[in-house]
Amino acid sequence: MSSQRSVASKYTSGFAPPGDVIWISGMQLLAERCCARQAARDKIHLGPRFWNEEFWAKEFRKQLKQAKILIDELASNGVENPVEIIIRSMNHWKLKSVFSLGLKSQILPVCMEIFRQESLRKPSESVNIQADAVDVNQAPRPPVGNKTLFSKLKDL
Repeated sequence: MSSQRSVASKYTSGFAPPGDVIWISGMQLLAERCCARQAARDKIHLGPRFWNEEFWAKEFRKQLKQAKILIDELASNGVENPVEIIIRSMNHWKLKSVFSLGLKSQILPVCMEIFRQESLRKPSESVNIQADAVDVNQAPRPPVGNKTLFSKLKDL
């Protein structure tokens, strides 16, 4: 956690003292959100820099380890932005009852589903379809193919 933004620390902490900005890494953001989710479940207020308190320091470090494992697992599966995918998946309705990043058996399938949906939404660069300009004053093209039985009867 630092006061200067860097490549690794590109997220802001939601638990900085008022008027202060703390830059955190993706793993720290995930651990912070899991601790906040646990505190909301237990109806406990988390103060500024809660990770310095004795109980939350231990839980925060545990969640950091689990976040690192989860990020590495997703990165090995080809996910480009694993932190964003995990954040989206933690908001998914299937994971509303998950309070720890250690439950990979439930988190990974939802993360992969979200990653697949995201990759389907992106336009592929290999397919480039362009329509040719058509002159509207040009005569219509001649019919192609065989005549239908009905049109043959009409011609008789």
